[in-house]
Amino acid sequence: LKPASANAANCVLGQNTLLSMASWLRCAQRVAASPHARSAGLALAGVASSASLATVALADRAPTSSSPTTQPSSTADKLLAGWLARKDTPGPATPLEECRVRKEPRTGVEFREVSDDGQRELKGLGVRLKFGVVPVYALALYAPRGASVAAGADAPATLAAQRTAVEVKLRLVRALDRATFVTAIHDQVAKRVDETHQPQVAAFLDLCLAHLDETMPSGTATALHLDFATGHVGLVVDGAFKGAIDAPEVAAALLDCYIGPDTVSPSARKSILLGLRSAAADS
Repeated sequence: LKPASANAANCVLGQNTLLSMASWLRCAQRVAASPHARSAGLALAGVASSASLATVALADRAPTSSSPTTQPSSTADKLLAGWLARKDTPGPATPLEECRVRKEPRTGVEFREVSDDGQRELKGLGVRLKFGVVPVYALALYAPRGASVAAGADAPATLAAQRTAVEVKLRLVRALDRATFVTAIHDQVAKRVDETHQPQVAAFLDLCLAHLDETMPSGTATALHLDFATGHVGLVVDGAFKGAIDAPEVAAALLDCYIGPDTVSPSARKSILLGLRSAAADS
């Protein structure tokens, strides 16, 4: 996701739309009001006292500041079980110890060619650059072996229409604070979601605020589970499932961030589309 810049507010205001202003205010107020973000110095007095936010019940409710390690609820556990039970890939899962790896060339970060659950294969990988030159994280997209997109097709819409489950895995190559990560989510996701579905964006921000460390060191691995059959978005941090929400619009927006025309990582989009189109040619 696009790292926040010093003039993030001006970037949003420059869009000159009421929707952009409203969604930015929602993000700023939610971050400021969260007990998990108070120490980040984002309590903007004017924004924090503005109109109340719409809320969406999370499948895994955010823990309180006194219990930051609260485990996912039984509902979230069921969502994870459902994800792991998906059998999108023909044939048996590949044992992880037998998986080969591919290296992202700019950062040297390695990704297995098969997802951690053994049900999805690596379609492509790339790097997110800050200011176009500074690597922030390497990323990889995993999808079922049969998932494909023909050349010239709308890649995000085509993949989502296959009602499959994909995983976007991010591995930081520099330290990043939680406030920057959450603001980056807002910058890229909120502008892709209409006003009616902005509460889904707020719910996803809550999930991230509740489960990401205040300082995310280099090497932190964050995985986004996007299930287009159920509309669920799941969050996994360093291999631990943290929770999931019912947010189909957020799932679509996140996918578009990486393989849509206005991508945050041109190198990843090029690599992923090549993998998806190769699958289409082989089918």
